[in-house]
Amino acid sequence: PGFTSVQDCVCPEATYTVELEDGSKLCQICGEGSHCQGYDHAPEAAEGYYLHAATSTGLSIFKCKDEMFCPGGTVGTCSEGRHGISCD
Repeated sequence: PGFTSVQDCVCPEATYTVELEDGSKLCQICGEGSHCQGYDHAPEAAEGYYLHAATSTGLSIFKCKDEMFCPGGTVGTCSEGRHGISCD
């Protein structure tokens, strides 16, 4: 028998969904400097961190030199006028 609830078919909180080349999906654990709501929501960086990428091998996330440069958010989010890894 399969799952009986749609909640059983999505990733739980503190993880994010990764789709593999064969079309299957897996749940990857979020780490320090990130927020993951689960349920197919994209991972987000916490304030003071820059999210460069989210892949099947994990998050590429960097701690910023100055928290004001990195407000947190989705991949590539920097404060206005800032850009690149660590929002320099």
